[in-house]
Amino acid sequence: MNALANFFLNGKTLGVVKEVGKMALKFASEKVAAHTIEKTTQSLKRAPQLLEDYLEQKKDKYLSDAKTEAEKFFASQLAILELRIDQKIAEIEKKLDERIEKELKYKLRILIYTLLAVSIMGLVSLGYLYTKKKIGL
Repeated sequence: MNALANFFLNGKTLGVVKEVGKMALKFASEKVAAHTIEKTTQSLKRAPQLLEDYLEQKKDKYLSDAKTEAEKFFASQLAILELRIDQKIAEIEKKLDERIEKELKYKLRILIYTLLAVSIMGLVSLGYLYTKKKIGL
């Protein structure tokens, strides 16, 4: 075992081990650097597509949210509009009912006056005929 220890502790062997270690380290670091560069290059090549996909996803989400909000706003405005229309229709119906009632009152009044006039004319005619018969004409 002593011979083996002397072999490794020998300056020459230690220098060779150091040199082999440096070469291995250099090879490993070059390999890691090459791998890192390759991965970075791939990532950079994919970055525009990833960015485009991300932006498309966000755009779709915001468009969907905007559409939902627009539909909610439109529904609320439509409800308000329907309420106003219903109020106007009720107001118009009320005015029409008042006008129809007024017209009916006028026509009924005219009908009563006509009936009174005809009744008076009938009484006058009866009176005339009665007087004519009494006088003998």
